[in-house]
Amino acid sequence: MEGQMKQRARRLFGLDEEWERPLPGRWLRTDALTAVVAYLVGIGVLQTMSASRVLEIEAPLWQQLVFLAIPSAALVARRRYPLSAALVGTAVVFLGGFWIPTLTAFISTQAISFFLAYSAAAWARNRWHVVLLASATGLALLLWMAWLAAQASGASRIAEIVGLDNGETLSLWRILAFLFYNVVINIVFFFGALGLGAVAWWDARRTEQVADYGALVEEQSATLARQAVTAERLRIARELHDVVAHHVSAIGVQAGAARRVLERSSDFEAARTTVAGALVQVEDSSRKAVTEMRSLLGTLRDSAHVDETVEGALGSGARVSKDGALELDAFSARAAAADVDRSPAGPGLEHLDELIADVSRDRPIVAFDIVEDPAIPRAEIPAGVSASLYRIAQEALSNVRTHSTATSARLTLRTGRAAIRGEDTAFAEVEVVDDGRPRHGTAGTGMGQLGMRERARSLGGAVEIGPRALGGYRVRVRLPISRKDS
Repeated sequence: MEGQMKQRARRLFGLDEEWERPLPGRWLRTDALTAVVAYLVGIGVLQTMSASRVLEIEAPLWQQLVFLAIPSAALVARRRYPLSAALVGTAVVFLGGFWIPTLTAFISTQAISFFLAYSAAAWARNRWHVVLLASATGLALLLWMAWLAAQASGASRIAEIVGLDNGETLSLWRILAFLFYNVVINIVFFFGALGLGAVAWWDARRTEQVADYGALVEEQSATLARQAVTAERLRIARELHDVVAHHVSAIGVQAGAARRVLERSSDFEAARTTVAGALVQVEDSSRKAVTEMRSLLGTLRDSAHVDETVEGALGSGARVSKDGALELDAFSARAAAADVDRSPAGPGLEHLDELIADVSRDRPIVAFDIVEDPAIPRAEIPAGVSASLYRIAQEALSNVRTHSTATSARLTLRTGRAAIRGEDTAFAEVEVVDDGRPRHGTAGTGMGQLGMRERARSLGGAVEIGPRALGGYRVRVRLPISRKDS
């Protein structure tokens, strides 16, 4: 029980906390103004009560003014030097009785002393100073009461205060009751002020903690939003890589074929027809590349607008509810309303026939197989999965054309159900296999395969890329299908 009380006392006064309450702006001006107002109000009340003979003070007026000025002046330092200011207030209460006893019990003196004790617990940067003040106050209270009881004048004062009838004697029990009453009053007065000050200190501590937490949440929200924008731009960068790699490789192949025809053919008309066909394919590939790049760059510009949206949403800040919980409703609503457009730019699986026709104009000749689960038709594959599988097939066929000697390849589109990363789920996959060998001097940067793996990873899929045991190369990517992808 005693240990619990010590823990509660340590908790109340914040003895285990290293936080120091910062001084507010313009604190000196505010406290100086408070001291002046308190002094003037005290003088006004004192003069009013003296004029109406409610109070009769024998001390000269200048002594009264000096007495009231002492605790009022301590108010100026109540936040910068809270312990010293509280000791001044305590000294006025305990020692002022030897100078002007009537003013010691004066309402202005009592109120200021209470406020100084409160300020010590509310603003002390070293929390042990609060314990020191409480101990010093308790000791002073005991000594004062002991001195009062030991003095004969004390007994006469008690008799005068109690108001004994003629012939009635002052008993020991009556003296003890009087002393007990005064002790309780002073304990409630001083320690109540310290308790309220400690509560105010904890309130300021929690307010700063909530503000720090709100700033942290706001910073994390901004980081997550920026990461979303970055991820979207990386996706678009992969799209651009696939588009450029596919169409530029096609243009290079057709241009090379046209050059070889011009160099080796002796039939001008046949060469002209062949070159014209190659140029038509070059023109078609370049137009498709430009069209898709414009679409992707338009998406990139739209995603760049998210930066402004994020800043605007975060500018509203996080709200703090009545129970201290942080609310991000404003941010969530505005960010959701202007979220990054994650709809895929460019073609999907419905354009695989066109892709195969485009690739098969020269090399390799691509066979196309569709193995569909009747419950999972190609038309119902979500747009995000569809676009990613199309880009993977496009990149794989471009790699066959650029880096392989294969003259034929097979593209297979499958749908069904299987275990992906340990979970049974519907899936869609594309597989590109060829029967060639790597062409010397055509090693790429590896960005194409990295892009495939990144696409599959971002969508929770599985990837198989590498040479086949019986020759050739295989690229197979399987992506899960779920409602959230649509």
